[in-house]
Amino acid sequence: MSRILSRIHLEAPPPEVYAYVTAPGHWPQWHPSSLGVRGALSSLEVGQEVTEAFQVAGRKGEVVWRCTARQVPARWVIEGKIVGRSAGGTITYMLRPEGQGTHFEREFVYTMPTAFLRLLDTLVFRRRVEAESQEALRRLKARLESRDTALDLGTSAQAGRSRLISWAFDGLFTPRVRYFRSEERLWQKTITCLLTAGGCGGASRRCPTSSAMP
Repeated sequence: MSRILSRIHLEAPPPEVYAYVTAPGHWPQWHPSSLGVRGALSSLEVGQEVTEAFQVAGRKGEVVWRCTARQVPARWVIEGKIVGRSAGGTITYMLRPEGQGTHFEREFVYTMPTAFLRLLDTLVFRRRVEAESQEALRRLKARLESRDTALDLGTSAQAGRSRLISWAFDGLFTPRVRYFRSEERLWQKTITCLLTAGGCGGASRRCPTSSAMP
């Protein structure tokens, strides 16, 4: 089991921070690993679920998060299960007043199902997750302190859905796009051959498509 604890001071009161960070619709705005969400988008109550598309340390997937504890504005817990895998994790947010702002802590506890993955976690994965978690808090601070946090959740959710759709369609259609581009180049060479070589009938001319033909 691995545990990553990240801390930061935010110049915003705890209720404001709590309302913002516990709303899944806002996650793509400040966490670099969040590609998009679907399901409950406002601040999750106990028992509510949301599905998040993620890319953590270079690994893509989807995770279903379920809220298991909620104490406004001090503590919030979600437990996640990665779709199609046995791995999962728990995220806990802890908040307390600090000066005129908030001391915010984010704890991420996760497990690796095999000995090989646990070794990989020790050597590579954990350090990358720690770096992404620190970057997330840096973005969160910039987001909360640079503008009014009474954000339009609809706009945020739309941005998250757009990233989710883009991620899904990229994996589905990129190989086909590459194939059609290759075919287009082959046809361009064939037309050039027909126009410049009289249909490749001259023995002294080399067809420009010959190197591309199977």
